[in-house]
Amino acid sequence: MKKVIRWAVAVSALAAAVMLVTGGPAGAASTASTGSSAPVAARAAAAGALGNYRISGDEDAIGCLTAHRCVAVGYGGGKAPGQVVTVVAGKQVRVAVARTASNLVAVSCPNRFGCWAIGPPRTGRRSWVLVKIGPTGSIAEVTSVRLPVGVTLTSISCTSRTACEVLGITSEAATGWDNWYLAAWNGSKLSHRTVVGTGEYLAQPGGVSCWQATCVAVGAWYCPGSACYEWTYGIMTTNGGKLEKAAFLSTAGTFSGVSCVSASTCYATTSNGIVTLDDGTVTATESEAVSGSIECDGTTCWDAGMANGAAAFVMITNGAPTGTPVPDPALTAASFPSIARRGSGFAAVGEAAVDGGPRVSEVVTN
Repeated sequence: MKKVIRWAVAVSALAAAVMLVTGGPAGAASTASTGSSAPVAARAAAAGALGNYRISGDEDAIGCLTAHRCVAVGYGGGKAPGQVVTVVAGKQVRVAVARTASNLVAVSCPNRFGCWAIGPPRTGRRSWVLVKIGPTGSIAEVTSVRLPVGVTLTSISCTSRTACEVLGITSEAATGWDNWYLAAWNGSKLSHRTVVGTGEYLAQPGGVSCWQATCVAVGAWYCPGSACYEWTYGIMTTNGGKLEKAAFLSTAGTFSGVSCVSASTCYATTSNGIVTLDDGTVTATESEAVSGSIECDGTTCWDAGMANGAAAFVMITNGAPTGTPVPDPALTAASFPSIARRGSGFAAVGEAAVDGGPRVSEVVTN
């Protein structure tokens, strides 16, 4: 079983998130060690124009520094600590180890100069780890931050290395209810903590995306009472970590990802398809998509999810698919890869389809 709380990222099959990455783009600091490791395997994919490359470890997310250099984050498997795997043109070239993290669950690379990754600690429960990644993919700094009781972080979005928003959930032990946790990270301090929710059970944060100072977080809540038994959409808009707007939609469904292309327009994936968000309000819905994770550059996005029982990728333009989803049999059907985008291409990471043995990851490029 994966060493971090996977349910915090995806509570149900409907909410399972797929993140795609397209090649393109403190508290007291602790030490990080780096090393190098050759790829476990590298091979070309038979599906469409996709390229597949096996990398070491069990990676949860990916982000790109340039059109060719990306970093996949996760952990080394078993009792190994968190790690950052640098890939160039899809192929693994380096592994950097964050020894104080048990796993790295999310990463954001705002430009070619570096990224931030987040993950839980190897010891303790309230201090989470933020990892600063340099332009070559090496670990520059590892910082621990203390969180309120019951908080688990799930997503991060940065517009620079000193301006990030983090999203997570906070569980109330007394009631069993969950709420969202939002905070701003400036590279040295986590601040403007905001807790927001519906007073319902099982909050599922789907993702967060920022454009300059404006960030949009999406997700859902599940109401288990006899009156509902359904998921409710949630859309939060923040500025500098401070809540500006919250919308709870009665339409049943879940958000699994979001990507903003301006301060007012974002595209999000839901269990019912792709939606367009204008100023935090759903203005259009397109059901024909793979409905997983999404990453955009202007009006063009890439969506990763499932189609016909297989992991698949599809291009999205102006909120609607522009072609047929391309399946990738090199990934498990329930892989739900992570994706980040730079330029016209993407790089994604997901669980490789292997028979038996430990989980291993596969990088996918186009």
